[in-house]
Amino acid sequence: MEETKKLCGAIPSLVIQIEASLDQINTIRSLVQALPDPSNEIASISQGISDLKIAASNQESRYDDSDRKEMLSWLSPLSLEARQQQLFEVHQRGTGEWLLHHETFQKWKSTRGSSLWCSGIPGAGKTIMASFVVNTLRLDAEAAPVAFVYADYKDHLQQSSVNLLSAITRQLAMQNPAIMEAAFSQYRKRLADNYSASSLTFAEYFGLLQHVSAKIDRIFVIVDAVDEIPETVENRDTNVRYELLHTLTQLDCVSLLCTSRPHVDASLYIPTFSTLTIEAKDEDVRNFLEETLSTSRRLKSIFSHDTSLKEEVVAKIIQKASGMFLMARLQAEEVKTALSVRQVRMLLGKLSGRLADVYKKTMDRISDQPGVEGKLGLRALSWVAYVKRPLTVSEFVHALSLETDDDTLDETSLIDIPIILGTCGGLL
Repeated sequence: MEETKKLCGAIPSLVIQIEASLDQINTIRSLVQALPDPSNEIASISQGISDLKIAASNQESRYDDSDRKEMLSWLSPLSLEARQQQLFEVHQRGTGEWLLHHETFQKWKSTRGSSLWCSGIPGAGKTIMASFVVNTLRLDAEAAPVAFVYADYKDHLQQSSVNLLSAITRQLAMQNPAIMEAAFSQYRKRLADNYSASSLTFAEYFGLLQHVSAKIDRIFVIVDAVDEIPETVENRDTNVRYELLHTLTQLDCVSLLCTSRPHVDASLYIPTFSTLTIEAKDEDVRNFLEETLSTSRRLKSIFSHDTSLKEEVVAKIIQKASGMFLMARLQAEEVKTALSVRQVRMLLGKLSGRLADVYKKTMDRISDQPGVEGKLGLRALSWVAYVKRPLTVSEFVHALSLETDDDTLDETSLIDIPIILGTCGGLL
C-alpha cells in the first residue's frame, strides 16, 4: 500500500517532465520545419550528375573504340609511339637539361609559329635529345598537342611526304578534339562516297590541319633526323624533305623543331628559324658514364682496389669523346673488358679520339668473343645493316634465333634480347 501511495505521489512531477519534453520536441520540430527542404537540392544534384553521365556516354558512343581505331588506321599507316617510348627509355636521367634551359629553346617554346633548327655531329645524341624534348613538352602543365617524326632512311613508309604528314595528323587527332572531329568528318565523307574509305592526298591533310589551326592555339612538331628524309624519291619529282618542312611552317599554330647533321642547309626548307648545336656536354657525358660504369660488376670490384680509378676513367673518356655519346659508350664498353687495375690503365692509355679507330676496335672485340657469342654479335649487326626496313624486337629475336636447318621455331629456341645486345659491343 505504501509503495502505491508513493507512485501516485510521483505522478504529478512525471507529468510536468513529460510536458516539458513535449515542449522541447515541438520547438525542435518548428526549427526543422523552418529549414529549406533538401530534397530539391538533392534532386538538382542528381539531375546534374545524370546529365554529365549522358553527355560522357554520348561522347563515347560518338566515337567508340572500333570506329576510332579504324579511323586512325585509315588516317595514317605510321604509328610512332612505340619508337618514342623506346628512345626515351634510353635517355639517361639528368642529361640534356641544358637544352631545356637554353635561352634559344625557351624562346622557341614560348613563341607560336616559330622554328628551331638543332644540328649536331653523328653520335652527339640528337635523337635521344629529341625524345627528351617530346616527353618534356607532353608533361607541361599547359600542354599543347605534340607530334613527332623519327626519320629513318630504311623505312620505306617514310619515303613520302604524305605518309609523314599523315603520321603527324594522326598523332594530333589523338590529342585534340577539333582535329579528331575534322578527321572523322573526312573519314565519313570518304565512306559515303566509296565502299571503303580512300586515303587523303597531301593537300587534303594540309587542308584538314589548316582548317582547324584557327581553333588551336599551339601545336608542337618535332622532326628528328631531317638528313634521313629523302629529297627525291624514284619516279617522283617532289622534294619530300622540302614539301614536308615547308608545309609545316605554313601552319601558323605550329612550332617546329628539327634535328639534323650539320651538312643540311635549313634555309632551303624553312624561311625563318633559330639555331642550336646539339652536343654531348661534359656534364652529360659524366652522368652517362657514371651510370654505365656502375652497372659492371667487374669494374665495381676493380674500382674497390683503387678509389681514384673510376674518376680517371670518366675524365679520360670525356676527353676522348669529342662531344659524342656514341664515342663515350663504345670506349666505356672497351674499358669493361679489363680484368685488373693495371689493365684498366693500359686501356685508358690506348683510347683513340678517332671514331674510325673506335669502330675497328669494337668490331675486333665482337668477333673475338668466345664460342657462339662472336658469331651472334656479327649476325645481329648484319641484320641491322642489311634489313630493308626497321625490325620490331620480336622480329629481330626470331631472325637471330633461327638456325640453318630449322623447319619450325618454338619458344625454347628464342634468345633473350639482353643476351643479343650484350654480344654487340655497344653498337646496338
